[in-house]
Amino acid sequence: GYVSQVFVHGDRRNFVTALITLDEEAIMKWAGEHGLAGKGYAEVVASAEAEALIKPYIDQINTVLAKYETVKKFAILPKDLSIDAGELTPSLKVKRKAVEKKYVAVLDEMTEDPGRAGTILTEAAPAVFRVTWAAQVDRFQGRVITRPRAGTPRT
Repeated sequence: GYVSQVFVHGDRRNFVTALITLDEEAIMKWAGEHGLAGKGYAEVVASAEAEALIKPYIDQINTVLAKYETVKKFAILPKDLSIDAGELTPSLKVKRKAVEKKYVAVLDEMTEDPGRAGTILTEAAPAVFRVTWAAQVDRFQGRVITRPRAGTPRT
């Protein structure tokens, strides 16, 4: 699959957004086959072609979510979250408060511009929807995606 990490955010927002990182090896192979050969990883993930690749997956995921859970906008980030950047714990759990604080400007931008359906970021940004998530299998990629359980309290 092309997706490495997906984080959704909706805490204190009018709608849910997603911040996505792409698997470097898979996306670079795809890029070489789709007219982006010779470009670096950051250029590839910032391309309109990468956005067009990911949008159908977001649309497919939205079909199984309640309307209030659906992702209205997304951003493709130029790198994975990491332990070294202080975004993940050693057990690879997201440090929610740290990530949200670090990337609040990107989240604000996505929720303030109602005309943008997808956004490609060159310097970026995840934050996390503060809710308990249940795993769901993403059939078209064989990846695990997540979605909130109905009625779960915010943490």
